[in-house]
Amino acid sequence: ILACLLVGGEILLYFANAHLPLVPGERMYYDLGINMFAAFYLYFECMLIGAIIANVITASYQPDLNKDILIVLGCGLMQDGTPTPLLKGRLDLAKQFSDRQFSFNERPSRFLVSGGRGPDEVQSEAASMKGYLLSLGVPESSILTEDRSTDTAENMFFSRQIVETVQRDAVIAFLTTNYHVFRAGLKARRVKMRDVG
Repeated sequence: ILACLLVGGEILLYFANAHLPLVPGERMYYDLGINMFAAFYLYFECMLIGAIIANVITASYQPDLNKDILIVLGCGLMQDGTPTPLLKGRLDLAKQFSDRQFSFNERPSRFLVSGGRGPDEVQSEAASMKGYLLSLGVPESSILTEDRSTDTAENMFFSRQIVETVQRDAVIAFLTTNYHVFRAGLKARRVKMRDVG
């Protein structure tokens, strides 16, 4: 849709300039309309490019190895209740980060798995993620669960409540898929949770 809008705007400007009225009075209003459209079109393009740049920066950011809690955001389950390959990727990334941090400074981190149960799921995403982390050798005492959320905003809201109960001054990172980091970061800021993705 965005591609069609961008190409359509270029085509519209091209044909509008090709058919300029010759009457001076009409041309002034015509130029004003075309210039206003071009300004809005340029603003739209700049906002789109800015969002793409912000997304690339946030998705490629590597957090410091000093995290107390790693929030892993859910994203759906297979029919049998096991994590999807996408969700396994998030959990594997969390485990790798935790292992790298521990080997760097021997600072352990806890996992907070966040995701409720959808109407078509046999268990909550949090329970499935916990089971997967246990299969990777993560101790049960290092896993916190948040199983009430239904979307990213609720993931952050309910996770913040758990973090405040467990360790108010915790240094937090959330883990998700790269295209989702920017959006998840915005949702975290809305609930005033200071974390990085």
